[in-house]
Amino acid sequence: MLRHAAKFLCLAPALTFGLGAAFVAASAHLATSPADPAAWRAVLVLAPLIREPVYFVAGLLGSSYAAAFVVFTASALFGVAMAFSRIETGRLHFAYVHSALVALCFSMGRVGVFAPVADLRSLAAAYHSAHYSSGWIPHFDKFPAFGVGLFAVVVLACAASHLLVLRRLIRQDSRARDLDARLLSSLQAFA
Repeated sequence: MLRHAAKFLCLAPALTFGLGAAFVAASAHLATSPADPAAWRAVLVLAPLIREPVYFVAGLLGSSYAAAFVVFTASALFGVAMAFSRIETGRLHFAYVHSALVALCFSMGRVGVFAPVADLRSLAAAYHSAHYSSGWIPHFDKFPAFGVGLFAVVVLACAASHLLVLRRLIRQDSRARDLDARLLSSLQAFA
């Protein structure tokens, strides 16, 4: 059951990378027709969600926005294929989900979700709470609601991938103990 839920949750990281490809396509459409209100709306909606990872990939040495489009499109298609594949993709799924989480955290950091507080009243409240609690609270109001929901689902996908890895390790450990017990009993039979 957990494996099937993790496969379904793998669609959220694929959606994250698909939004990156859509942002590049919307930006290209905006460049060709700057008077189109739909192009402006698409760019402004997608920009806070995935702009920074796209700029990072496009800014790599020898890279461009076309390369970023190919990378994000291929990543999205790969995630969809991995979600519906019957092949066990444990470590690959783990890395894929966490790369989407890193991309979302990078975007959230640039938007200011993890920025320090700006006004003095909030600073005093943060100072007071720092001495009595963790003192670190992200400001999700700076990020679009859809992005916060996508972040939550990607975090769930990360948790599911961690559980799958732990489950696989426990299963391998129990198989190794069973094999050791069988080998020990066969050696005792020969002795």
